Amino acid sequence: MTHSHAFAEDMFQIEDYSAESEERLSHVDPSRRILLISHCLRSSAVCKASIETWGIDCVECNPRCQVNLLRRKALDLGYQGVCVAPGGSMALKYVKEQRPAGIVAVACMKELEEGIDNVARLAGSGIEAPPIVVVPLTKDGCVNTEVNVQMAYDKISIGCAAQS
Repeated sequence: MTHSHAFAEDMFQIEDYSAESEERLSHVDPSRRILLISHCLRSSAVCKASIETWGIDCVECNPRCQVNLLRRKALDLGYQGVCVAPGGSMALKYVKEQRPAGIVAVACMKELEEGIDNVARLAGSGIEAPPIVVVPLTKDGCVNTEVNVQMAYDKISIGCAAQS
């Protein structure tokens, strides 16, 4: 199996999983949801954020920064919290602490796959894991990555009254 074929298959499985999760997330109040964003979406050359206990502390220094845009959207909709994580282990720690009823995750395919598996293990046997709606990056590479912001807005807004 070629790498591109494996990636396409992984992408299909992740999107299929996410589609099932969207229906469940639509019934979760925003106040019980969290947004996980990979720190690589920030504009590293100009970002003024610092690393804190729960990830990168966005200070909204760049109005066009994708992290700023997605974070602001979730907070405006009343999300329980937003974690801009420099790695999957910090995101998982945030999930453990917050215990959300729903998750929207923006990251590369590798981090999304690992995150889904880790959250399922966290839930334990007999306990249903919270729905995780995923938004894969459109350009990855660990630094100055990109995402389709409108698609991310749509996923963050699932089931919310103010979906503008």
